[in-house]
Amino acid sequence: MTFWPGELVALTLTLALTPTLALPCPNPNPDPNNPGELVAVTGAVGSGKSTLLAAIAGAPHVAVLRGHVVAAAAAGGDTPPVISLAAQQPWLFSGTLRDNVVCGQPFDAERYAAVLEACELRRDLAELGPAGDSTLVGEQGVMLSGGQRARVALARCAYLQHAEVYLFDDSLAALDVHVGARVFQKLICHFLQVGEAERLFGTRRIVRV
Repeated sequence: MTFWPGELVALTLTLALTPTLALPCPNPNPDPNNPGELVAVTGAVGSGKSTLLAAIAGAPHVAVLRGHVVAAAAAGGDTPPVISLAAQQPWLFSGTLRDNVVCGQPFDAERYAAVLEACELRRDLAELGPAGDSTLVGEQGVMLSGGQRARVALARCAYLQHAEVYLFDDSLAALDVHVGARVFQKLICHFLQVGEAERLFGTRRIVRV
C-alpha cells in the first residue's frame, strides 16, 4: 500500500482492550488526488469507535497488539502529521472561554471568530454578559452548560489550524439535534473542509450531509 504525504491510515488492528477489537481500515484505498476527505466511523455503543480514534491519536492507554497505525509524514519532512482530537467527554480548564479555545496557540483573530461562528458560540457570548469570551468558565467548565462545554471543546479542536488530521469522537452527542446538525454542517463539513486536512467523525447516529 502506498502512503501519501500527510495521509493517515489505520490498518486492521487488534487493540488491547476488553474485548479485543478487530477494526478495518477506514479508507483502504486512499485517493491522492482527493485530500481532505471526511470519513464516518459508525457503530453501536461498545463497538470500538473511541478505541480506534484513541489509537490513531496515539493515546498511551491503547496498545496495538497486532497491525499498525500509520501516520505518514507531512510533505517535505519526517514529522508525523499534527492530530487534533475532540474527545467524547469534553475537558476544560479553569480559565476564560477564549483561553480554552486558543489553548496556548498564537491568537488569530480571524480564525478565532470563524471557529466561534462555526461552533454556534456567538449567541452564547452574548448570553454570558459583558465579559463575553473573557468569562471564567470554572474548573472543568462548571459555569457552562453541557452543550456549551462540548462546543468550546469542538472550537479548540478546530482552532488548531496546522492540524492535518481532525478526530471527532461522538463530539456532538451532548448537543440537541438541531444545534448538532448545524455544527456538523458549518464546522465539520464546511469550515474544516478548506485545505487538505483529513476528518474522521465517530458517531452512533447517522447524520444526513
